[in-house]
Amino acid sequence: ARTAGISNLAALAGCNAGYAALRSGRPAAAEALARQAMNDAGARATPDAPLAWLRMEHATENRAALQLNYWPGGEQKPEVLAHCHYHGLGIEWFADASQHEDAHR
Repeated sequence: ARTAGISNLAALAGCNAGYAALRSGRPAAAEALARQAMNDAGARATPDAPLAWLRMEHATENRAALQLNYWPGGEQKPEVLAHCHYHGLGIEWFADASQHEDAHR
């Protein structure tokens, strides 16, 4: 079971790097395909082989939201863990991410 989790993590790392590159140019169709790929992979996750998708999403002109989806169970509502500069500087961690205003976007 542990090797399945590791392969999920490796797939996530590759997909997340590609997703970040797609987001910078904002082609809507490519972004939608990347999101669908992660949701499809999440649908196959099990308690023995979970999947986590940690990413930075647009929050404001100067800040990104560090968001987490975790499968099984986190399909629709990403947790907003922090806000930071788009290059990862000045991280503002939230003590209770589920209570943050961005948590249900």
